[in-house]
Amino acid sequence: MAYYDIVSEGCDFSEDFQKRLGFSKVFSAGKDIGIYDADKKAGDCDGCIAYGSNASNMIHMVRSGAKAIMLKDFKIEKKLLEIAIENGCVLLVPFNGIISSYGFERSRNLFKASKFLSYATKKDAKISFISMASSKMDMCSYMQLVELAKMLGASEEEARDGISKTTKSVFDG
Repeated sequence: MAYYDIVSEGCDFSEDFQKRLGFSKVFSAGKDIGIYDADKKAGDCDGCIAYGSNASNMIHMVRSGAKAIMLKDFKIEKKLLEIAIENGCVLLVPFNGIISSYGFERSRNLFKASKFLSYATKKDAKISFISMASSKMDMCSYMQLVELAKMLGASEEEARDGISKTTKSVFDG
């Protein structure tokens, strides 16, 4: 099975490094696919990742063709989730807030992410687990991503599918 990850635009890594982590390809948000901040303003987001917390702007962007959405603080409104599912939009679950935080903040991020995953899974949303690493040191292997997804409540199969087929679908269409 081929595994894929998405990292922040500034993350610098070599092809050899991505292979050692077990990925077929690591995509860079902002370079390989556009990432649009929905908190600034709503816009046409055809084929890109919509990122933010403003639900009305996110809904507009999903309707205008966003392939994936990534939510700040894992807060999702019912209407946004319904429209995302209806439009075949992938919900991205980034682990950068969990990996790079400490203490109470990490516990809070784990709790929010697990509740988000539980809700999205019950609604049969397409979910992708990504590192969204900002540096080479923050990158995870695919096995680490699988274990992080399982820690949030995903099954082994859901975790592996979310790191392989679902992530690849963001780039294939």
